[in-house]
Amino acid sequence: MSAVIFSPASAYLLGTAFLGMGLKAFADPESSYELFGLPRQTQTTSFGVL
Repeated sequence: MSAVIFSPASAYLLGTAFLGMGLKAFADPESSYELFGLPRQTQTTSFGVL
């Protein structure tokens, strides 16, 4: 039987990429809306929508 050697490097790279995207979303949430194609939230006041 041949042994399969598993390298966790790809999992670390993918996890680091997602962590970076998450931290960037906290720092600049407006760019995340554009990146993922989400509709932006409307700003409301006591008089209605701006």
